[in-house]
Amino acid sequence: MVWKPNEMLQLGYTCKNLEQGIDYFIDNFGAGPFYVMDIPPGIGDYTYRGERVTGVTKNRYAFGYRGAMQFELFETDNPIFNHVLGDKDVAYHHCMQMSGTFERDRLRYAEAGFKTMGIADLEGVLIHYIDTVEAIGHYTELFDYDRAIADTGGAMFKAFEVMAAAAVDWDGKDRIRSIPEV
Repeated sequence: MVWKPNEMLQLGYTCKNLEQGIDYFIDNFGAGPFYVMDIPPGIGDYTYRGERVTGVTKNRYAFGYRGAMQFELFETDNPIFNHVLGDKDVAYHHCMQMSGTFERDRLRYAEAGFKTMGIADLEGVLIHYIDTVEAIGHYTELFDYDRAIADTGGAMFKAFEVMAAAAVDWDGKDRIRSIPEV
């Protein structure tokens, strides 16, 4: 399995334009191919700095690999993510920590003085974005591994395995693809 608890496996970036962001990561980092998905408005609950997020109309995501590292790119009007852009076309947002001990890890961050900047709660997905910017220059995405397994049987992780395998001998063709069915 590509995704295991208690590993750091993903770098997340906000993009003004998802396709241009994909081109940037393919052309400059050799990551790819990228798999794109759109999350319709109203799917999931989001909280930003303690306030419920409403009015999100755009939630586009792309996932691509270079080796074991997954690059997650997003184009969204969700303030959890887009507040880091400023006048940039692409901005680093987070490093993801997969957690098999989610509540313990969340409390450990809180006890160390790190607050939760945002929460994403969707079917099979519970994420707390921990505000570690002052300490290490980016947010830490704390992802609840056990919930993903319990709610969906790990379907997301199976799709990520297909994506990672496609990147191994990728010939540079079909740069943008649909999320694989598993």
